[in-house]
Amino acid sequence: MSGGSYNYSFGHIDSFASDMRSTDTDPMRASFKQLLNLVACAMHDIEWVDSGDYAQGDEHSAIRIVFSFLEADPKLIAKAHAYDGLKEMLERYFKSI
Repeated sequence: MSGGSYNYSFGHIDSFASDMRSTDTDPMRASFKQLLNLVACAMHDIEWVDSGDYAQGDEHSAIRIVFSFLEADPKLIAKAHAYDGLKEMLERYFKSI
């Protein structure tokens, strides 16, 4: 059996993050979306551990990433998000020439 201990609740968080609007223009929402994605990943791993599909402790890495993200400066996160967007635009441009 894969997961299921918590009725795949991580999927709701993941779906909300995917469906959230204005993440391209609002750095706060973009940062929050990143946080939700990390939380969903940690929830997934916890569910799989508690369902017996992963070994005890396999969820710790994903949980640490969430806590690490929470300690980050929101302004830095917004800048990183802007950099990712610029990087994607440049990659598309150079592939087109």
